[in-house]
Amino acid sequence: FPIQFTDETTLLSGSIIDWEWNFGEPISGPNNVSFAQNPTHNYSGSGVYLVTLIVTSSDLCYDTIQRQITVFVSPTGDFISTNACLNDITFFTDLSVQGDAPIISWYWNFGDATYSSEQNPSHVYGNSGQYIEFLTITDTNGCSVTVNRLVNVFALPIPQFIYEHACENTMAHFTDYSVGSGAPIISWFWDFGDPGSGANNFSTQQNPAHEYLLAGTYPVTLSVTNMNGCQNTNTTDVLVEPGPVAEFIYDSVCSGSPTYFIDQSYSLGSPITNWYWNFGDGSTSNIPMPVHTFAATGIYNVALSITIANGCVDQVIHQVIIEDGPVADFSYMDPTCTLDILQFTDLSYTSGISPIISWYWEFGDGGNSTDQNPTHFYSIPGTYQVSLTVENTNSCVNTITKSVTSGVAPVAGFSFDANTCDTVHFTDQSSVSGATIISWNWNFGDPLSGTNNFSTLQNPTHIYTLSGSYDVRLIVESDGACSDTIIQTLLITQPVADFNIVNNGDCANGPIQFADLSYSTGVSITGWLWNFGDPASGSSNVSTAQNPTHAFSTGGAYNVTLIVTDQNGCSNTITRTVTTLPAPVSLFSATPVSSSSCQNSKVQFTDLSAAVGSPLVEWSWSFGDGSPDSVIISPDSPNIIHTFPSNGTYMVSLTVTNAAGCSDLYLQAITVSSTD
Repeated sequence: FPIQFTDETTLLSGSIIDWEWNFGEPISGPNNVSFAQNPTHNYSGSGVYLVTLIVTSSDLCYDTIQRQITVFVSPTGDFISTNACLNDITFFTDLSVQGDAPIISWYWNFGDATYSSEQNPSHVYGNSGQYIEFLTITDTNGCSVTVNRLVNVFALPIPQFIYEHACENTMAHFTDYSVGSGAPIISWFWDFGDPGSGANNFSTQQNPAHEYLLAGTYPVTLSVTNMNGCQNTNTTDVLVEPGPVAEFIYDSVCSGSPTYFIDQSYSLGSPITNWYWNFGDGSTSNIPMPVHTFAATGIYNVALSITIANGCVDQVIHQVIIEDGPVADFSYMDPTCTLDILQFTDLSYTSGISPIISWYWEFGDGGNSTDQNPTHFYSIPGTYQVSLTVENTNSCVNTITKSVTSGVAPVAGFSFDANTCDTVHFTDQSSVSGATIISWNWNFGDPLSGTNNFSTLQNPTHIYTLSGSYDVRLIVESDGACSDTIIQTLLITQPVADFNIVNNGDCANGPIQFADLSYSTGVSITGWLWNFGDPASGSSNVSTAQNPTHAFSTGGAYNVTLIVTDQNGCSNTITRTVTTLPAPVSLFSATPVSSSSCQNSKVQFTDLSAAVGSPLVEWSWSFGDGSPDSVIISPDSPNIIHTFPSNGTYMVSLTVTNAAGCSDLYLQAITVSSTD
């Protein structure tokens, strides 16, 4: 308990030069004494103490005074306060505890140059921030204590927002831009100023939207609360403009015809700035008055969206039914093919629901008619462009133009080469009086020739590949659309080459027999020319026999060609493949066993044959001396020694056979003579 002592000594003359205090508390040690004029002593506890002061003057005179003091238990200061938001009340609650005497005064310093002497005051701070609050308490003993605490005054959040597209009957979108002022905002409460919307007049979303049904000015209030619990409110007048009204009409619903769309939208507020059309078929437009052609019939949901300057949008959708318009068509009849009245017959039709109600004909010579089925007389033969335009009750129109020819009938005729082989030249001999033939259409009666069976030339040529009887047709047409037809029969006598190979597959060195199977209708075949495809055989490669034979030089496949010619000189060719087996080549040498060939001498025969394709399996020796032939079937010992019975010349032969059964014969004269 600190006690402040004040010297009140008086002196008539001179001055005091020494003060000696004894505070009567020996347990305080050296602190029990002080030589200050006005000392302070901190007593360790309450109680009654005898305090002594000895003063000495400059004359060395001294005086002593003692007083008894009582040290009381001082009160304990304490308080609590509430943290508050700006403009809210901060409440202070005294929690001080008295010492030896009751507390009789409280002095508050709020830290903003304002004060209070209430025990439990309240205070409203004018600014946010942190303040140091002081409380001084005093009891009846005069003991006082001061304590301080930190008080927080939180700043208020700042509510603010923007909005767009505020039009009646559309959603107005609000965007929060509030500031938390030191603490995040944790809640929003909107009042859209539109009580007629019921519960929809309020929202707790941060960025809500609200639909105003009527134009006008609405006070929109936003209240925000931050994490410190501070709340603030802002009210802004929102102008809701009359919304735009989208509307359009259209003038045609015919397939293939342009449909004109007419915008009839309006806005009582901001002007319309944008148009967006969706025609329901994948096509769009952004002009006010578009023209669109629908490719097919059907029901299309055509949508028009408009936007005004403040961003408000409206949309309208109409079903547009596109129906088939009329299809113009007609035929005409000129039954006599003379310069006469032509009858025109309307063949127009519609697959939609609107009937045809008008017809307009233009005949190409300056004449016209509005009859459905008119007649017309052309004074000059020729071809005219006739147009028919039809219109239905939906104002859809369609036009067709055809070439119409008026004239006299031609007479068809033609000639052709007689006794033809395959290529026939046709000569047109058609005629017409008072007009001109303008087209020729030939059908050669030869469907196997494909597109070559037809021609539009005046004098064509056709190649027939087969003999027979053909009906040739010619249709001619004059410039009056009149035609005539003629059919003539043509005989084609071309021979047909054919042959058979009697022994196809035989050995190459054996004769192959060919049998002629060629034939001709109406005339005789008079010539045959064979080419065996075997140039190695020399002149034998060609034959003019009807049924020849030929020995091929080697085994293999040969293309054999036969050309036959009839008595009219018409020819035909065929080629077939002949296959022959390779034949061996027989050969041997002969040498005497002794130094000379003598009577009864022996001769060594050595096989020199070549197998050619298949191995040799048999050797047959004939010595020409009446002895039996020697047949050897062992490929290991085809050679032989033979003893001739007498001198002379002998025709020795060797026939070799291969595994395919093909054989070859070799002859050699051997002379045996005596030697002296």
